[in-house]
Amino acid sequence: MSAFSINGLDENFITSLELAHKLLTEPNLSDETWEETKRIIISERDDEQKNPNALSNALAHFHRYGKESRYLKRPSDDRLKSTSVNDAKEMIGQALSVERTVLYFGPRSREEIKSTILDGFLGKKPTLPTPVHQPNRSYVADGNQVYFLQKEMAQAQVRLEFAAGAYDESKAHMAQVFNEYFGGGMAGLVFQELREARALAYSAWAHFFAPSRKREENILVGSIGCQADKTIEAVTAFVDLLDDMPINQTRWESAHTAILSTYRTNPIGSRSRPGYAYDFRALGLREDPRKNRFISLEGAEMSSLSEFYSEEIKPQNILISIVGDSQKIDLEKLQQFGPLTEIKVKQLFNR
Repeated sequence: MSAFSINGLDENFITSLELAHKLLTEPNLSDETWEETKRIIISERDDEQKNPNALSNALAHFHRYGKESRYLKRPSDDRLKSTSVNDAKEMIGQALSVERTVLYFGPRSREEIKSTILDGFLGKKPTLPTPVHQPNRSYVADGNQVYFLQKEMAQAQVRLEFAAGAYDESKAHMAQVFNEYFGGGMAGLVFQELREARALAYSAWAHFFAPSRKREENILVGSIGCQADKTIEAVTAFVDLLDDMPINQTRWESAHTAILSTYRTNPIGSRSRPGYAYDFRALGLREDPRKNRFISLEGAEMSSLSEFYSEEIKPQNILISIVGDSQKIDLEKLQQFGPLTEIKVKQLFNR
Protein backbone atom coordinates (compact mmCIF):
# COMPACT_ATOMS: atom_id res chain seq x y z
CA MET A 1 0.00 0.00 0.00
CA SER A 2 1.20 3.50 -0.83
CA ALA A 3 0.06 6.67 0.91
CA PHE A 4 0.82 10.37 1.12
CA SER A 5 -0.59 13.14 3.27
CA ILE A 6 -1.01 16.90 3.16
CA ASN A 7 -1.16 18.96 6.35
CA GLY A 8 -1.45 22.71 6.63
CA LEU A 9 -3.65 25.79 6.72
CA ASP A 10 -7.03 25.52 5.06
CA GLU A 11 -6.39 28.75 3.14
CA ASN A 12 -3.64 26.89 1.25
CA PHE A 13 -5.73 23.76 0.65
CA ILE A 14 -6.44 24.18 -3.07
CA THR A 15 -2.92 25.36 -3.87
CA SER A 16 -1.48 22.39 -1.99
CA LEU A 17 -3.69 19.95 -3.90
CA GLU A 18 -2.64 21.46 -7.20
CA LEU A 19 1.04 21.21 -6.30
CA ALA A 20 0.66 17.61 -5.08
CA HIS A 21 -1.15 16.67 -8.29
CA LYS A 22 1.65 18.13 -10.39
CA LEU A 23 4.34 16.34 -8.39
CA LEU A 24 2.53 13.02 -8.84
CA THR A 25 1.65 13.36 -12.52
CA GLU A 26 4.80 15.22 -13.58
CA PRO A 27 7.50 14.20 -11.08
CA ASN A 28 10.61 16.34 -11.37
CA LEU A 29 13.27 13.62 -11.41
CA SER A 30 16.59 13.92 -13.20
CA ASP A 31 18.82 11.09 -14.39
CA GLU A 32 21.49 12.23 -11.93
CA THR A 33 19.08 12.19 -8.99
CA TRP A 34 17.80 8.72 -9.85
CA GLU A 35 21.30 7.30 -10.29
CA GLU A 36 22.32 8.73 -6.92
CA THR A 37 19.18 7.26 -5.33
CA LYS A 38 20.11 3.82 -6.65
CA ARG A 39 23.64 4.14 -5.30
CA ILE A 40 22.25 5.05 -1.87
CA ILE A 41 19.93 2.02 -1.87
CA ILE A 42 22.79 -0.32 -2.83
CA SER A 43 24.97 1.19 -0.09
CA GLU A 44 22.19 0.73 2.49
CA ARG A 45 21.88 -2.92 1.45
CA ASP A 46 25.62 -3.39 1.94
CA ASP A 47 25.34 -1.86 5.40
CA GLU A 48 22.41 -4.01 6.51
CA GLN A 49 24.38 -7.19 5.79
CA LYS A 50 26.90 -6.04 8.40
CA ASN A 51 24.39 -4.79 10.98
CA PRO A 52 23.44 -7.36 13.66
CA ASN A 53 19.95 -5.90 14.15
CA ALA A 54 19.23 -5.92 10.41
CA LEU A 55 20.57 -9.46 10.10
CA SER A 56 18.42 -10.57 13.02
CA ASN A 57 15.33 -9.10 11.40
CA ALA A 58 16.12 -10.66 8.01
CA LEU A 59 16.81 -14.06 9.59
CA ALA A 60 13.53 -13.97 11.52
CA HIS A 61 11.60 -13.00 8.37
CA PHE A 62 13.27 -15.82 6.43
CA HIS A 63 12.40 -18.26 9.20
CA ARG A 64 8.83 -17.01 9.28
CA TYR A 65 8.07 -16.62 5.55
CA GLY A 66 10.80 -18.47 3.65
CA LYS A 67 11.05 -17.30 0.03
CA GLU A 68 8.18 -14.88 0.70
CA SER A 69 10.36 -12.82 3.06
CA ARG A 70 10.27 -9.17 2.08
CA TYR A 71 14.07 -9.18 1.87
CA LEU A 72 13.87 -11.81 -0.89
CA LYS A 73 10.88 -10.30 -2.71
CA ARG A 74 12.47 -6.91 -3.25
CA PRO A 75 14.22 -6.21 -6.60
CA SER A 76 17.76 -7.52 -6.96
CA ASP A 77 20.68 -5.12 -7.27
CA ASP A 78 20.91 -5.79 -11.02
CA ARG A 79 17.19 -5.18 -11.45
CA LEU A 80 17.45 -1.94 -9.51
CA LYS A 81 20.48 -0.79 -11.50
CA SER A 82 18.66 -1.48 -14.78
CA THR A 83 15.78 0.88 -13.96
CA SER A 84 15.67 4.31 -15.57
CA VAL A 85 14.30 7.62 -14.41
CA ASN A 86 11.36 7.06 -16.76
CA ASP A 87 10.52 3.83 -14.93
CA ALA A 88 10.41 5.79 -11.68
CA LYS A 89 8.23 8.52 -13.20
CA GLU A 90 5.82 5.95 -14.61
CA MET A 91 5.51 4.20 -11.26
CA ILE A 92 4.82 7.47 -9.43
CA GLY A 93 2.37 8.58 -12.11
CA GLN A 94 0.29 5.44 -11.64
CA ALA A 95 -0.55 6.45 -8.07
CA LEU A 96 -3.68 8.29 -9.23
CA SER A 97 -4.74 5.54 -11.63
CA VAL A 98 -5.75 2.92 -9.05
CA GLU A 99 -8.58 2.88 -6.54
CA ARG A 100 -7.91 5.36 -3.75
CA THR A 101 -9.18 5.99 -0.25
CA VAL A 102 -9.31 9.62 0.90
CA LEU A 103 -9.19 10.56 4.59
CA TYR A 104 -9.97 14.17 5.43
CA PHE A 105 -10.14 16.22 8.60
CA GLY A 106 -10.81 19.94 8.42
CA PRO A 107 -13.43 22.67 8.20
CA ARG A 108 -14.76 21.90 4.72
CA SER A 109 -18.09 20.17 4.13
CA ARG A 110 -18.52 16.78 2.52
CA GLU A 111 -19.80 18.45 -0.66
CA GLU A 112 -16.74 20.71 -0.85
CA ILE A 113 -14.39 17.78 -0.40
CA LYS A 114 -16.19 15.83 -3.10
CA SER A 115 -15.76 18.65 -5.60
CA THR A 116 -12.16 19.51 -4.70
CA ILE A 117 -10.72 16.02 -4.17
CA LEU A 118 -12.92 13.38 -5.76
CA ASP A 119 -13.90 15.43 -8.81
CA GLY A 120 -10.87 17.72 -8.90
CA PHE A 121 -7.64 16.37 -7.45
CA LEU A 122 -8.34 12.70 -8.23
CA GLY A 123 -10.39 13.52 -11.29
CA LYS A 124 -10.70 10.45 -13.47
CA LYS A 125 -11.99 7.09 -12.32
CA PRO A 126 -9.42 4.37 -11.61
CA THR A 127 -8.02 2.86 -14.81
CA LEU A 128 -5.79 0.20 -13.27
CA PRO A 129 -7.02 -2.82 -11.30
CA THR A 130 -6.43 -2.71 -7.58
CA PRO A 131 -3.71 -5.23 -6.66
CA VAL A 132 -5.14 -8.16 -4.74
CA HIS A 133 -3.76 -8.30 -1.22
CA GLN A 134 -2.30 -11.70 -0.44
CA PRO A 135 -1.47 -11.96 3.27
CA ASN A 136 1.68 -13.86 4.11
CA ARG A 137 1.36 -16.99 6.17
CA SER A 138 4.00 -17.94 8.70
CA TYR A 139 5.69 -21.30 8.53
CA VAL A 140 4.07 -23.71 10.98
CA ALA A 141 6.65 -26.17 12.27
CA ASP A 142 5.92 -29.60 13.74
CA GLY A 143 7.91 -28.56 16.79
CA ASN A 144 10.27 -25.85 17.97
CA GLN A 145 13.13 -25.25 15.53
CA VAL A 146 16.28 -23.12 15.43
CA TYR A 147 17.90 -21.10 12.63
CA PHE A 148 21.44 -19.91 13.34
CA LEU A 149 23.43 -17.25 11.46
CA GLN A 150 27.15 -17.04 12.18
CA LYS A 151 28.58 -13.59 12.91
CA GLU A 152 31.64 -12.76 14.96
CA MET A 153 30.42 -10.51 17.78
CA ALA A 154 30.33 -10.38 21.55
CA GLN A 155 26.53 -10.35 21.82
CA ALA A 156 23.79 -12.55 20.41
CA GLN A 157 20.52 -11.40 18.86
CA VAL A 158 17.64 -13.83 19.40
CA ARG A 159 14.10 -13.80 18.03
CA LEU A 160 11.34 -16.18 19.12
CA GLU A 161 8.19 -16.14 16.99
CA PHE A 162 5.05 -17.99 16.00
CA ALA A 163 1.75 -17.31 14.31
CA ALA A 164 -1.20 -17.38 16.70
CA GLY A 165 -4.26 -17.82 14.53
CA ALA A 166 -6.31 -15.30 12.55
CA TYR A 167 -7.56 -12.02 13.98
CA ASP A 168 -10.50 -12.42 16.36
CA GLU A 169 -12.10 -9.22 17.64
CA SER A 170 -13.66 -11.04 20.59
CA LYS A 171 -10.14 -11.68 21.93
CA ALA A 172 -8.64 -8.25 21.16
CA HIS A 173 -9.09 -6.93 24.70
CA MET A 174 -7.31 -9.91 26.25
CA ALA A 175 -4.47 -9.59 23.74
CA GLN A 176 -3.94 -6.09 25.11
CA VAL A 177 -3.85 -7.36 28.69
CA PHE A 178 -1.49 -10.18 27.72
CA ASN A 179 0.90 -7.68 26.13
CA GLU A 180 0.91 -5.58 29.29
CA TYR A 181 1.33 -8.62 31.54
CA PHE A 182 3.89 -10.55 29.51
CA GLY A 183 5.83 -7.92 27.59
CA GLY A 184 4.77 -4.58 29.07
CA GLY A 185 8.06 -2.72 29.09
CA MET A 186 10.19 -2.78 32.22
CA ALA A 187 7.25 -4.03 34.30
CA GLY A 188 6.49 -6.95 31.98
CA LEU A 189 7.16 -10.54 32.92
CA VAL A 190 9.79 -11.06 30.21
CA PHE A 191 11.94 -8.08 31.20
CA GLN A 192 11.57 -8.76 34.91
CA GLU A 193 12.55 -12.42 34.61
CA LEU A 194 15.34 -12.25 32.03
CA ARG A 195 17.00 -9.00 32.98
CA GLU A 196 16.03 -7.94 36.48
CA ALA A 197 15.77 -11.30 38.25
CA ARG A 198 18.36 -13.38 36.37
CA ALA A 199 20.62 -10.84 34.60
CA LEU A 200 20.56 -12.96 31.44
CA ALA A 201 19.95 -10.18 28.91
CA TYR A 202 20.58 -6.50 28.35
CA SER A 203 17.33 -6.24 26.39
CA ALA A 204 14.27 -8.47 26.40
CA TRP A 205 10.73 -7.86 25.18
CA ALA A 206 7.72 -9.59 23.71
CA HIS A 207 4.56 -8.49 21.92
CA PHE A 208 1.45 -10.16 20.55
CA PHE A 209 0.96 -8.32 17.24
CA ALA A 210 -2.59 -8.16 15.88
CA PRO A 211 -2.87 -7.71 12.09
CA SER A 212 -4.06 -4.60 10.27
CA ARG A 213 -6.50 -6.48 8.01
CA LYS A 214 -9.04 -9.23 8.47
CA ARG A 215 -7.96 -12.75 7.59
CA GLU A 216 -4.36 -11.90 8.47
CA GLU A 217 -2.64 -13.73 11.30
CA ASN A 218 -1.63 -12.70 14.79
CA ILE A 219 2.08 -13.06 15.50
CA LEU A 220 3.85 -13.38 18.83
CA VAL A 221 7.36 -11.91 18.66
CA GLY A 222 9.93 -12.14 21.42
CA SER A 223 13.41 -10.64 21.37
CA ILE A 224 16.55 -11.13 23.44
CA GLY A 225 19.82 -9.23 23.28
CA CYS A 226 22.42 -10.92 25.47
CA GLN A 227 26.07 -11.79 25.88
CA ALA A 228 26.85 -14.70 23.57
CA ASP A 229 27.86 -16.98 26.42
CA LYS A 230 24.44 -16.50 28.05
CA THR A 231 22.43 -17.39 24.94
CA ILE A 232 21.48 -20.92 26.02
CA GLU A 233 20.33 -19.77 29.47
CA ALA A 234 18.42 -16.79 28.07
CA VAL A 235 16.59 -18.83 25.43
CA THR A 236 15.79 -21.50 28.01
CA ALA A 237 14.28 -18.90 30.34
CA PHE A 238 12.21 -17.31 27.56
CA VAL A 239 10.92 -20.65 26.25
CA ASP A 240 10.00 -21.66 29.80
CA LEU A 241 7.91 -18.48 30.14
CA LEU A 242 6.11 -19.25 26.88
CA ASP A 243 5.56 -22.90 27.78
CA ASP A 244 4.42 -22.27 31.35
CA MET A 245 3.62 -18.60 31.96
CA PRO A 246 3.24 -17.89 35.69
CA ILE A 247 0.04 -16.00 36.45
CA ASN A 248 -0.36 -14.24 39.78
CA GLN A 249 -2.96 -11.88 41.18
CA THR A 250 -0.69 -8.89 41.78
CA ARG A 251 0.74 -8.80 38.26
CA TRP A 252 -2.71 -9.44 36.78
CA GLU A 253 -4.25 -6.53 38.68
CA SER A 254 -1.44 -4.22 37.58
CA ALA A 255 -1.79 -5.17 33.90
CA HIS A 256 -5.59 -5.10 33.98
CA THR A 257 -5.68 -1.68 35.66
CA ALA A 258 -3.10 -0.27 33.23
CA ILE A 259 -5.13 -1.22 30.14
CA LEU A 260 -8.39 0.09 31.63
CA SER A 261 -6.61 3.35 32.44
CA THR A 262 -5.38 3.60 28.86
CA TYR A 263 -8.96 3.49 27.60
CA ARG A 264 -10.09 6.11 30.11
CA THR A 265 -7.26 8.59 29.59
CA ASN A 266 -6.30 8.23 25.91
CA PRO A 267 -9.24 9.14 23.67
CA ILE A 268 -8.73 9.21 19.92
CA GLY A 269 -7.78 12.76 18.93
CA SER A 270 -9.93 14.60 16.41
CA ARG A 271 -7.27 14.58 13.70
CA SER A 272 -6.67 10.85 14.18
CA ARG A 273 -10.30 9.79 13.83
CA PRO A 274 -10.40 9.33 10.03
CA GLY A 275 -7.33 7.11 10.14
CA TYR A 276 -8.67 5.18 13.12
CA ALA A 277 -11.97 4.57 11.31
CA TYR A 278 -10.06 3.36 8.25
CA ASP A 279 -8.05 0.96 10.41
CA PHE A 280 -11.00 -0.71 12.14
CA ARG A 281 -12.90 -1.02 8.87
CA ALA A 282 -9.87 -2.73 7.33
CA LEU A 283 -10.36 -5.35 10.06
CA GLY A 284 -13.92 -5.88 8.87
CA LEU A 285 -15.48 -3.98 11.78
CA ARG A 286 -18.44 -1.70 11.13
CA GLU A 287 -18.08 0.51 14.20
CA ASP A 288 -15.53 1.69 16.73
CA PRO A 289 -14.60 -1.43 18.76
CA ARG A 290 -13.31 0.42 21.83
CA LYS A 291 -16.67 0.56 23.66
CA ASN A 292 -17.21 -3.20 23.51
CA ARG A 293 -13.57 -3.88 24.31
CA PHE A 294 -13.77 -1.68 27.40
CA ILE A 295 -16.95 -3.42 28.59
CA SER A 296 -15.27 -6.80 28.09
CA LEU A 297 -12.18 -5.60 29.94
CA GLU A 298 -14.23 -4.43 32.92
CA GLY A 299 -15.69 -7.91 33.25
CA ALA A 300 -12.41 -9.76 32.71
CA GLU A 301 -10.84 -11.79 35.50
CA MET A 302 -7.47 -13.43 36.02
CA SER A 303 -8.94 -16.64 34.63
CA SER A 304 -9.62 -14.73 31.38
CA LEU A 305 -5.88 -14.19 30.94
CA SER A 306 -5.18 -17.82 31.76
CA GLU A 307 -7.71 -18.91 29.15
CA PHE A 308 -6.23 -16.58 26.50
CA TYR A 309 -2.73 -17.88 27.22
CA SER A 310 -3.82 -21.53 27.10
CA GLU A 311 -5.63 -21.09 23.77
CA GLU A 312 -3.39 -18.65 21.88
CA ILE A 313 0.15 -18.96 23.29
CA LYS A 314 0.94 -22.24 25.02
CA PRO A 315 0.07 -24.69 22.18
CA GLN A 316 2.32 -23.01 19.60
CA ASN A 317 5.65 -24.25 18.28
CA ILE A 318 8.39 -21.62 18.38
CA LEU A 319 10.64 -20.44 15.54
CA ILE A 320 13.93 -19.47 17.21
CA SER A 321 16.31 -17.33 15.13
CA ILE A 322 19.79 -16.52 16.46
CA VAL A 323 22.55 -14.29 15.12
CA GLY A 324 25.78 -14.89 17.03
CA ASP A 325 29.26 -16.36 17.17
CA SER A 326 29.47 -20.15 17.17
CA GLN A 327 32.81 -19.88 18.98
CA LYS A 328 30.91 -18.52 21.99
CA ILE A 329 27.57 -20.33 21.58
CA ASP A 330 27.42 -24.11 21.88
CA LEU A 331 25.51 -25.17 18.75
CA GLU A 332 25.14 -28.71 20.05
CA LYS A 333 23.36 -27.42 23.15
CA LEU A 334 21.14 -25.22 20.96
CA GLN A 335 19.63 -28.40 19.54
CA GLN A 336 17.88 -29.02 22.86
CA PHE A 337 15.33 -26.44 21.67
CA GLY A 338 14.71 -28.16 18.33
CA PRO A 339 16.37 -29.08 15.01
CA LEU A 340 19.18 -26.64 14.15
CA THR A 341 19.73 -25.21 10.66
CA GLU A 342 22.73 -23.01 9.91
CA ILE A 343 21.87 -20.17 7.52
CA LYS A 344 24.16 -18.10 5.28
CA VAL A 345 23.75 -14.35 4.72
CA LYS A 346 23.28 -14.89 0.97
CA GLN A 347 20.13 -16.91 1.70
CA LEU A 348 18.47 -13.93 3.39
CA PHE A 349 18.75 -11.17 0.79
CA ASN A 350 17.94 -10.85 -2.90
CA ARG A 351 21.13 -9.24 -4.17
